[in-house]
Amino acid sequence: MSEITGIRRTVAKFAATSCLAALCLAQPAFAQSVDATPQDESAATDEQDPVANDEIRVTGSRTRSGFTAATPTLVLGTEEMEQRGVTNVYSLLSELPAFSSRLSGAANGVRTQTPGQTFADLRGLGSPRTLVLIDGRRFVPSVPASSVGNPYQVDLNLIPTLMIERADIVTGGASAQWGSDAVAGVVNLILKKQIDGIQMEAQAGISERGDAAEYRIGAVGGFSFAGDRGHVVLSGDYSNNDGIGTYRSRDWADDYYQFFTDPTATAANGRPRMVLRSGTEPGNYTSGGLIVNATGGTTAQRAGLIGLQFTSPTTTKTFVRGEFNPATTSTTFAANQIGGGNPDLSSNSMIASTRRKVFYGHADFEISPALKIFVDASWGQSHGESINQPIRDRVSVYSPTTLSGSQVRIYADNPYIPAALRTLIPAPVGPSTATPPAQSFVLARVNYDTPLPYTIVRSTAATGTIGFNGDFGGGWTWDASYTHGENEYYRRSSARNRTLYAMAADVVTSPVTGQPTCRSTLTNPNNGCVPLNLFGNGSQSAAAIAYYSGEATAKLDYIQDAAQLNIQGSPFSTWAGPVAIAAGVEYRHESLNSVVDAVSLTGVYDSSVGGQFAGSFSVREGYFEATVPLAANLPFAHALTLNGAIRYADYTRFGGVTTWKAGATWEPVQGLLVRGTHSLDIRAPSLYELLVPATVSLNNVVYNGVTYPGVRVANVGNTALQPERSKTTTIGISYSPDFVRGLRLSVDLFDIRVSDVIANVGQAEIARLCGLGVTSYCSLLQFSGGALIGVTNQFLNLSSFETRGMDLAASYSLPLGGGELNLRANATYVDKFTIIVPGGPGEAPSVNEQAGQLDQSEGAVPHWKANFSATYAQKPFSVTGQVRFVSAGVIDNAYTEVPTNGQPADVSHADNAIGSYALFNLSGTIDAGDRFQFFWVVNNVFDRDPPIIPSTTLLTQTNGTNYDVVGRFYKAGVRLRF
Repeated sequence: MSEITGIRRTVAKFAATSCLAALCLAQPAFAQSVDATPQDESAATDEQDPVANDEIRVTGSRTRSGFTAATPTLVLGTEEMEQRGVTNVYSLLSELPAFSSRLSGAANGVRTQTPGQTFADLRGLGSPRTLVLIDGRRFVPSVPASSVGNPYQVDLNLIPTLMIERADIVTGGASAQWGSDAVAGVVNLILKKQIDGIQMEAQAGISERGDAAEYRIGAVGGFSFAGDRGHVVLSGDYSNNDGIGTYRSRDWADDYYQFFTDPTATAANGRPRMVLRSGTEPGNYTSGGLIVNATGGTTAQRAGLIGLQFTSPTTTKTFVRGEFNPATTSTTFAANQIGGGNPDLSSNSMIASTRRKVFYGHADFEISPALKIFVDASWGQSHGESINQPIRDRVSVYSPTTLSGSQVRIYADNPYIPAALRTLIPAPVGPSTATPPAQSFVLARVNYDTPLPYTIVRSTAATGTIGFNGDFGGGWTWDASYTHGENEYYRRSSARNRTLYAMAADVVTSPVTGQPTCRSTLTNPNNGCVPLNLFGNGSQSAAAIAYYSGEATAKLDYIQDAAQLNIQGSPFSTWAGPVAIAAGVEYRHESLNSVVDAVSLTGVYDSSVGGQFAGSFSVREGYFEATVPLAANLPFAHALTLNGAIRYADYTRFGGVTTWKAGATWEPVQGLLVRGTHSLDIRAPSLYELLVPATVSLNNVVYNGVTYPGVRVANVGNTALQPERSKTTTIGISYSPDFVRGLRLSVDLFDIRVSDVIANVGQAEIARLCGLGVTSYCSLLQFSGGALIGVTNQFLNLSSFETRGMDLAASYSLPLGGGELNLRANATYVDKFTIIVPGGPGEAPSVNEQAGQLDQSEGAVPHWKANFSATYAQKPFSVTGQVRFVSAGVIDNAYTEVPTNGQPADVSHADNAIGSYALFNLSGTIDAGDRFQFFWVVNNVFDRDPPIIPSTTLLTQTNGTNYDVVGRFYKAGVRLRF
């Protein structure tokens, strides 16, 4: 189906409601004029008139044209940031319905790769598909040594908030104008170039529960010299947020909901296959150790051991299997259960603590009326810390050969075995040797009695730019610049050396001293091994913990050099006005070097912090754009304009690629604008996706009907990757009626189809496809003795995305009671968000529709997201009320809610449904003269809890992308101007 057909369906489906909704909802998608004086810039603009001020251009087009742009473009100014009291620009972007916040804030609390970092993500397509620019130039990205699926992104924490003049947001494909990565759109942050004086800002905030405390102080100042021919602007910003230490600090998250399989469910009795229950507990490990398997001895001895849990170093009791944890076999334990008295005591971070320091400077000088030189320099650092889940040994016995598993085997000659168990596992006769005895048992344990595991991530960026702006005369201008940027991603995590842990747990009695010692010490007396007692919570000695504990480190240095030369002007005019063109050439070289510590390279730690690799690429590009007026001041054609752009990029790693864009605007009468675009855009594979060596994790994998525990899954790069390609169509209308001054309305439909999406197939799908006979996937599996022990999960140009919907916008300003009332509304409706993965031989593709699905996956996309605000200002006061809305949905679209084909329903509607969600925020300002302003903010005024959304692997209990997890939050601050 074509993009136009898809958009027609969306129009037909919502024609009955769109006209009414456009009056009260909005995603700012039309642009208003922007000039040097502060004004309401967020009521969306199409383009400004650069003839009035040719130093200010909105990013929707690179031509200097007085005509409106065909691409929907939103402009946010400093007023919006000040109203909300945000500490960084991301906080403002995340409130816009077109943006997703899936890798930031509360959504980042459990992500050990990027705690505290913030990234722009338009349309939920992933932050690498949103291009972030600073003054129209690229900014060096932050690239983690271990990826979370978004391995190339600009950390918005490294941008100085007070330095931002405005943010131009293009909500459509723009690769032809701006280059690779502009698949979903562009965020172009325009920084201040001239300030005479000093502005300072300080603020502090805290949640009603006394956590998430934050404070910030910043300043921006500047001066002019040489008769206003030269300007200097300097800015500094520091902020700190303590985060939220644990989900258990929120009562809504403490009941730990989980889906469980009901074995009694049938289509006949109407019971669903899965039921949602609270009070989930671990079912296959305990804090003091649970015996889950045994070897050697008699059948009765093995049966007596299995199912015992250690309550202290000398006592045991029978593990209580709760509901949904039946003993189908004595060694089968479900991961989770209800009841049993084995609560999960994990205390991982809900929101990571963050600290950011940013400094920025700009200077320019007019050499002559036709030539200006400028320099920019910046340094920024974001620092995030999070507490991770404790180490849980519940997946197979560790093998130092294959590096799979994590559980330990306790042998019969271990002197720490309590005397009460010796009838079941007698101590062997005679002294211990290097060869362990035949009888043993396997211990499944969660390590609450070790220091809390942590991750610290620091991202540091430094950039420098030198450039020139010139005027040829006759309306022709040019600019040239060179930027050098460096980013250092550094990660430090607590780690357990599984080889040393297994050695320490294999304890025997020393034949020399008669004291506990490691079996390995019998043959290597100087190996430093410290015997480890794992029986009972708190039994581990500090010396043993220190022996097997380590710290994993990774450092990835990323360097970006970019140069560009641009020209703009009008070569001739048509009967309707001047034709505007823009053209330019660009060069970019990017390189990375990733280094990890020596122990991490061996693979003995429980998880990987990244790989050791290096590489680079270069790209040479040229583009051309033209805006051609076809009609002006005619009946039913007040203005008619065509716009087109084309770009050719030649990459050293995969050759040349062409992108293009075509658009038109039609203004039948003044104030009514119809626009449309169609574009081909790309995202080039990042160096991480091309070159990263194996990053290993342990997982259960099903192959040919058999579940293999503790399989080493290695995520690895692929040098054969090609660029992702996207086709985007937008059709929109905006209206600013003369008869209602101050009213602006907009509706824009979008259809985006991304093919050759770079992704990992996933270990489950690789094993499944190999089992179906797809031999190309069988080469990615590793076996030992017939057992599956490893899967290579390589990046591939595999899947495709399709998303379709509409943005709506409305704003209205009017005088009221001696002041002014400003009303705004933004909304995005997503009709379709589909992920398509090819199937096996003779199989249909796997189609996953995520629009309206509100689970904890990164692709959870509500049908509706909206933001309504009202601001009333009457000097010296102003107050703003804001409502953020997320529509109702379901946990999983794939779940059936009624019996189908003789099979029971997957879930009941009540368990699957997620209700609509609205959040109310309040803020205000009080001016004391022209130099002092006090401001205050109350977020989540009514302390609205998020909906419960269970996860099979995490304790998060909701989706931090779409819902507030902090609760009522207060902040206040002051602004000074000199």
